[in-house]
Amino acid sequence: MAIPLFGLFRRLLGSDKQFRQAVATVIGQDPQNSRLYQLAFTHSSVVKQDPGAGRHQSNERLEFLGDAVLGTVVAEYLFRKFPYE
Repeated sequence: MAIPLFGLFRRLLGSDKQFRQAVATVIGQDPQNSRLYQLAFTHSSVVKQDPGAGRHQSNERLEFLGDAVLGTVVAEYLFRKFPYE
């Protein structure tokens, strides 16, 4: 999986079509909204100004959501793996 992920990061700076293809290769389906994936792969220190909305855009909400989902998945795995501990 390391090679497709490396390609995904490299294509993050390329065209939207290349990025969508790289995401599809990694997750196994075409992403419905590639901008969410681009935002999720953007470091939180990179803040972009959205000229239409007049506010800053960052990935902190997606990071928070991802951490919550990951925590839920790990908790369920541990609960099922060790039911009596």
